[in-house]
Amino acid sequence: MNHAGFHRQAALLALSVPILVGVALMPPIPQSVAYHDFADQRALFGIRHFWNVVSNIPFAVIGLAGCWWLLRAGKDTGSFAAPWERSAYFLFFFAEFLT
Repeated sequence: MNHAGFHRQAALLALSVPILVGVALMPPIPQSVAYHDFADQRALFGIRHFWNVVSNIPFAVIGLAGCWWLLRAGKDTGSFAAPWERSAYFLFFFAEFLT
């Protein structure tokens, strides 16, 4: 790692750690009891709030498809200007899957 890269990482760490510690020391944020009163109250196929649950399937499909492409075909394409972009897209698609 070059000298400038080290300073950037040190600055990022110096800014991030106090923020993370501050958030960890905060008291819990109260949440409304009505938070989980979803619009769709029906149960279908034994799944409560069926349409609220099933509406997340496209997120999982897109996330898996993106991760799969990046792991298989994405290595051999010239789609990315820099190697780190592939990692950033993988993180995005993985987060999409977790949504």
